[in-house]
Amino acid sequence: MRFNLLHPSNMPLILNVPYTEKDLAKSKGAFWSPQLKTWYLPDERYDLLSAVERWIPENGFNIILPGEIILAHAIRNCWNCGRANTVTAIGANSFYLKDGEGSSWEEIGFFTLFEGITLISINLKTFLQNYYPDMRLAYSKTAEGYYWSNHCAACKKIQGDWFLFSEPGGAFSPISPEKAAEITLKSFTFQSSPMINGGFIMGDTMEFIIDYAKWETPIN
Repeated sequence: MRFNLLHPSNMPLILNVPYTEKDLAKSKGAFWSPQLKTWYLPDERYDLLSAVERWIPENGFNIILPGEIILAHAIRNCWNCGRANTVTAIGANSFYLKDGEGSSWEEIGFFTLFEGITLISINLKTFLQNYYPDMRLAYSKTAEGYYWSNHCAACKKIQGDWFLFSEPGGAFSPISPEKAAEITLKSFTFQSSPMINGGFIMGDTMEFIIDYAKWETPIN
C-alpha cells in the first residue's frame, strides 16, 4: 500500500527516524517520502501510533489533531478595559488522545474545542503567530500556570479559559442555540498533523456549537 504525502486528504504525522533505525521504523508501519525526504505515519494508520511514538520529534503531547483543524470565534468584552475582542478556540471533529498511563492512543470521534493548552507543536505555533497573535502562551494566576490563551488587543490582559469555556453562557459555553449561532467557525489545513497538550470539552455546549454556529470561508 502506498500513500501520497502531498495529497490534501492525507495529513501525516512527521517522524524523526535515524538512518540506523529506518528498517525498524518501516517494520513498525512508518513510510518514507522521497519528495520531502522524511519518514511519516499516514493518518490512515494512526492505529500504529504507539509503535512509532519513539520517533515523534516533539515530546510531551497528549493529543494529536487531524490535519484540518477548526477555529471557533466569538466576541467577548475584556474584563479589564471593556473592549470587545474576538476570542478564538482551537477545535477538531476528531483527534487522538493518549491515555492516562501514556501507553496507548485512542481515537476520539466527536467535535470538541480544546482548553488549557500548555504545549503546541511548531507548525501550530507558527500558524497562531501568523493568524492569531493575540493567542499566546501566558501565565494565569487563576490556573497557577502557563497556557495558550487569548489576550485583549487593547490592554493585553489575558482572557482566561475558565470564563470562555466553563462559565455558563461564556463565549464558548453557549446555553442555547441562539447563543451558539453567534459563534463562527473556520477551518485550516496543515501539511502535517499538529499536536497539543491540553484538555477538551464535552456536553451540550459542543453540540450547540457544531449544530448552530455559522461556517465562514476556510483560512488559506
